[in-house]
Amino acid sequence: MLETGRFTATESPGVDAVAAYFPWHFFEASWGIRIYERPFYGFAADLASLAGHPLPTMLPIVLLQVLQHEWTHFAFEV
Repeated sequence: MLETGRFTATESPGVDAVAAYFPWHFFEASWGIRIYERPFYGFAADLASLAGHPLPTMLPIVLLQVLQHEWTHFAFEV
């Protein structure tokens, strides 16, 4: 079941609710970006609904947006 309805035109828990960056200097071998599957698909479904586009069309765009956000965390770290 998708976790939809959390991201609306007026409210949002933020991208950090669907993914997280685990810094290499704290997590060593297990560092990296974690994308939480259900919240991610819910986020994508909510954005697709708001944009008026089908979910399959929006998935790669939403994934890129989430990764860009997490890569920014990495960039500040190094």
